[in-house]
Amino acid sequence: MIWLICFLVLCCILVATGYMYGPRAAVGLTALSSLAFPKWVTFELLDTPVDLRVSAGIAALAFYCLHPKAVFKTKLVLVDWAMLLLIAVNIVSDCMHDGANWMIAAQAYGEWFVPYVLGRIAVSHWEDIEFLLKPTACICVLISIAGIFECLTRQNLYELLVAVRPSEIEKYVDRMGWRRSFGPTENPIYLGTLLFILFPWTIHLFYKSIVDGKFFLWPFALIVHVAGVFSTISRAPILAIGLLPILPLVLLSPKAWRIPIAIAFAISFSAIAVNSSVALNFLHKLSGDVQEEARPQIQLDGQTVDYSATKHRFYLFTIYSTALRDAGLLGYGSDRTSVFPPLVPMGGKHDIEAVRKLWAIDNQFILTTLRFGYLGLLSWCGVLIASLATFCALSKARRLEQSVFYSLMAGALFAMPFIQFTVWMPHDYGFLLLWTCGIAAGAWSGKYQHTSMNSHFRYRKVPE
Repeated sequence: MIWLICFLVLCCILVATGYMYGPRAAVGLTALSSLAFPKWVTFELLDTPVDLRVSAGIAALAFYCLHPKAVFKTKLVLVDWAMLLLIAVNIVSDCMHDGANWMIAAQAYGEWFVPYVLGRIAVSHWEDIEFLLKPTACICVLISIAGIFECLTRQNLYELLVAVRPSEIEKYVDRMGWRRSFGPTENPIYLGTLLFILFPWTIHLFYKSIVDGKFFLWPFALIVHVAGVFSTISRAPILAIGLLPILPLVLLSPKAWRIPIAIAFAISFSAIAVNSSVALNFLHKLSGDVQEEARPQIQLDGQTVDYSATKHRFYLFTIYSTALRDAGLLGYGSDRTSVFPPLVPMGGKHDIEAVRKLWAIDNQFILTTLRFGYLGLLSWCGVLIASLATFCALSKARRLEQSVFYSLMAGALFAMPFIQFTVWMPHDYGFLLLWTCGIAAGAWSGKYQHTSMNSHFRYRKVPE
């Protein structure tokens, strides 16, 4: 019942926006609005849980296909080819390991195709971005306020107002004396990453407020947005905030920033390489980990080592080294890598405690290699690199306003590999990341449409 109510609300947003502003606006706003609903509200379809994002996304695609004013861009660009390769690898890998089954194609459709195509449809021209700017910032503020509230009061607003998270998922996690907020997602790092990907939208509105002389509303939104990320007390998204401006500075003012940033990177990497223990201790302190002598001990590859959340990410390479080496072109398939313990080769001498603690493969690149093999890893990296390159190319627009936004999007994607080395990619934030990659393809494809922008622009209310 809760799922149905939330789904109907999203359908109302879809239909109302489509009536007033056109099909592209409806698709974009519905996809973004779904982020503000709790991820754990699902319904079972043939023993497969389907969340609100995917179900609303499928409804939005159906709405777009049936709308008389819909425009279909059939010319494929670089990001499209990379995404099609990833979907093909997914289907072939799972069929090879689990047998041909139509559900494999359906799951790949919901996991990859739906969010990506929603983004590709939602943005064809700059007017699409302008329409979505303020609604996106409002959604960011709402999610951030819920996160801040949870961090301060230890009460999750979504659990209070909508539905309680499933009990088997670890709920209340403290760090440094504060409750880590998870908001509408199922884990604090998912919430932090979700909000991080949305940063270009609120930063761009902050920029516009300075240009337009509106110094309160949208700067306030950016402050709340930053506080929302910090409410998760998740290190990777917080540290990634410092990486986000690097590429925009280089793209917008290469002569002034290229050399200083290159020097800063060289010094940073050299310092970490020379004294990696200092960086590791910094990460331990940032997470509030207990002192080394108080950490649990595990047997990893015949050696006794201390375990911490920070070292967890490094130990993954050791415990799955054999599986990574033997993954081959197509990996072990989705079923074998989505259970505990994963049904992959475990070389070396590891005790039960080590396997129990390291079953969560908190590294998107390791998990992708295990799941889809080297071709899958190449495909996923191709999607990220192609999207990043496309945003970089779009940042060369003549209008400064467009250059700023697209360079910020490039900056967010530039920092994503850093985050994904610390977490896998569930739909909690993966839906938005794929949607963002779709935006890159849609904006680049729309750049070469010969039809006038104004003929497709439907963001003024349709007369009665």
